[in-house]
Amino acid sequence: MIGVVLIAPLSSWVAPCGARLAHRLPKRTLEIGFGLFLLLVASRFLASLVISRI
Repeated sequence: MIGVVLIAPLSSWVAPCGARLAHRLPKRTLEIGFGLFLLLVASRFLASLVISRI
């Protein structure tokens, strides 16, 4: 419940800024940024999977 109370107002405040930024950036820049984000998430997932087996 505390997470919802803290995250919901912040998300609703920052979301329009992110949408404006996404409309201003070139499509290729967004694709590269999203790809890097996916690689980061995948590497963290893989690292946690490897560490949990040790």
